[in-house]
Amino acid sequence: MFTTLNKLLERWMPLITPTSVLIGLTTAGALSPYTAWVPWIFAFMTFTGSLSMNVRDLQRVVLHPLPIIVFMFILHIVMPLIAWGAGHAAFSDSPLTITMPPSATALLL
Repeated sequence: MFTTLNKLLERWMPLITPTSVLIGLTTAGALSPYTAWVPWIFAFMTFTGSLSMNVRDLQRVVLHPLPIIVFMFILHIVMPLIAWGAGHAAFSDSPLTITMPPSATALLL
């Protein structure tokens, strides 16, 4: 069922996208009370869009979370520290250019 729906939406996407933008622009005032929902809707769309897996794959991730934990550690701790170090190496005379990322700052405190 979802595959059929996906194929239908893919076929109509060149029309759906500009129409949705136009609707959003014309009804911005009426939709403004719902702006707090935007990050949650975007997060949900991003999460579901990145899931190209079935229930068995999701179960495997839940039962073996170490790769995701390692990935998150690298993404939020190691990479910002590397960027911070590269900033110190490249811009040592400009302290306003170098910023310690909040996740790494929390780790160091």
